[in-house]
Amino acid sequence: MELKTVTRKFTDFSEIIEKIDAYYIEPSEAAAKDLAVNSEALHDFWRYVEEVQKSLAEIKTRLEFYIVSNCEKAALQEHFRIQKGARLTKCTSMVKLMERFIDKGYSPLALIEQCTPISSKKAAEAFGLSEAALLEEQGDLFETKQNKPSVKMTW
Repeated sequence: MELKTVTRKFTDFSEIIEKIDAYYIEPSEAAAKDLAVNSEALHDFWRYVEEVQKSLAEIKTRLEFYIVSNCEKAALQEHFRIQKGARLTKCTSMVKLMERFIDKGYSPLALIEQCTPISSKKAAEAFGLSEAALLEEQGDLFETKQNKPSVKMTW
């Protein structure tokens, strides 16, 4: 989808956008019903928003490529800077690291405390238990966090 198409088509959804805004500002029963009878328009607008997001991501990628390739030019340096990407180094074998840590005379507890938390599923597999059985026995050692709900289209 080209940027021209994105902006031109956005106005096609102005009526449903107004209804969404009305509900967002004042989430009343009447505003909810008004949106419910327009569920097909909501669906179409949702799909359009996804297409726009994808198109803008592609445009941003092309723009970033240009900026990174040409950032040494003075005109661009006034408006952009290149930030180096983050670097992360991970251990590939906790078992070997623990063995070497112990061989040097260190307490394994110091290393264990620094390790990333393990999921209940992986811990259960390691101990040969079902996840439910592990949580029943050792549930006080695990914390469950619920991700926020997300909207998925059905068609």
